[in-house]
Order: sequence, then C-alpha cells, then structure tokens
Amino acid sequence: MGSTRLPGKVLRLLEGRPVIGRIFARLRACATLDTVIVACPTGEANDPIARFCARDGIGCHRGPEDDLATRLLGAAQGVGADAIVRITGDCPLVDPETVDRVVMAFRALEGCDYASNVFPRQLEPDGLDCEVFSGDCLRQLQGCVALSEHIWCDPLGFRIVESPRPDGSNLSGLGWTLDTAEDLEFVQWVYRSLPELFTQQDVLNLWRAAMPLTEGGRWRSRLMIA
Repeated sequence: MGSTRLPGKVLRLLEGRPVIGRIFARLRACATLDTVIVACPTGEANDPIARFCARDGIGCHRGPEDDLATRLLGAAQGVGADAIVRITGDCPLVDPETVDRVVMAFRALEGCDYASNVFPRQLEPDGLDCEVFSGDCLRQLQGCVALSEHIWCDPLGFRIVESPRPDGSNLSGLGWTLDTAEDLEFVQWVYRSLPELFTQQDVLNLWRAAMPLTEGGRWRSRLMIA
C-alpha cells in the first residue's frame, strides 16, 4: 500500500476488481500451484489488503515488512508448502503459462534452491517476473530485505536454474508492471480488450496491433490508444 508513485496500487480497480484480486485469479489458473496466498506486511497501512482478502476468501499471511524471507516462509508454512512462488503485487499481467514454466524448471532440478526467469538475464517483459524459492533457501535468507539480489550477488551457495523465454527472444524492454498512473491506464486497456484468462502472447499481439514497438518499450506511445 505504501507505493509513492501510485499509492494503494494493489487495491486499484481493474474492470471492477482490485489489482490483487486480479492477480490471485490469474495465479489460480496455474497448473503447477497447489494454492495461492497473499504474504502481506504487518502494519496498519496494509490492513486494507488483509480486509480485502478476508472479504474475498483469499488466504492472507501477515509478516514483517523488512524481512521478506520470514514473511514468505511463514506463508509457506501456513499452507504446508515446501517451496513458494513469489509474484509481486505490481504484476497484474502475470502469465500462468510463464509461471508454470518456471515451476517445472524448479522441479526438474533435484535439490533446487531457486528458479526464475530473470536471473542471470531477463528476457521477459518487466511485470512477468517469477521466482521460486525452496523452504531451505528462505530459511538461509531470513533477515535479508532484498532476497533476489542476495542470491544474484552470491549464487555459488545455491542450486539455481534459469527458465528463459522458450523462443529466446528479448522482450525485456517492454514495461508491463504497475508502477505509475500511466501503467494503470495501460493495464486497464488490456483488461478491457482481452478475455479474462489472456496469455502473455495475447497481450503481445494486442500491443503490436495497437502500436509499433519502440526502443525503450514503455508507455510513451501508449497514449496513442484511444
């Protein structure tokens, strides 16, 4: 809830439902996930998130804001999970097929600690980031604020697998995350234009049909859309 550029963004409405509810629904479509839970920071400012989850029947674990590993580990333990997939609350275009691909890469490497589609390189549009942490990995990272950066800076201590785009194309210049009011306008346009369970390819096709891809790829040219 504490975003400075777009305050309260996780509860902004996308076609009548809050962003976090939309993310939850998209993750429920993943074939590889046993359950979906919100790992919400403690503190009065984040109480509206917990109240929304309670009203919508969404599992919610409250944990320390400055210790993400402990918060994620508590969420995993609360549902009996031995690994957890982290999707941040600013990714309303999260793609179930992409998430499933990363989870399958994690499962394919015996004893894997960490899998992602952003390390050691990012090829996906910003906003489709997916990370999988084993429970043991999270226990080692307790007390750290920036979990991913800690792993990226010292990868030798972990068994890591990368899940890049299958076609090898580089779409990392595209901005599909929710960070500003302009981003919200773009995401609302996507949700108005596509069926509910759209894929990454659907968004890409919509984007290409509406405007030429430009260097930088963010919503500079999104304003061309009526």
